[in-house]
Amino acid sequence: MAFTVINQTDAARPNVLHNTKVRAVSVFQSFVTWNTSRKSRLILANLNDRTLEDIGLTRHDVAQMQDR
Repeated sequence: MAFTVINQTDAARPNVLHNTKVRAVSVFQSFVTWNTSRKSRLILANLNDRTLEDIGLTRHDVAQMQDR
């Protein structure tokens, strides 16, 4: 019967790298989502009341979106 010794630090490096990549992608996706929402809120805030009414929103609705 033969046993192989595995250096745990060598085995852990790919996991650390993978976890770091997963976190970086998650942060990037969060930023993209936030920025898209920010742009949408800005566009809605710049619409006049008549246009907001046409799409079924009010100034109050837009203000509530900005609080989120």
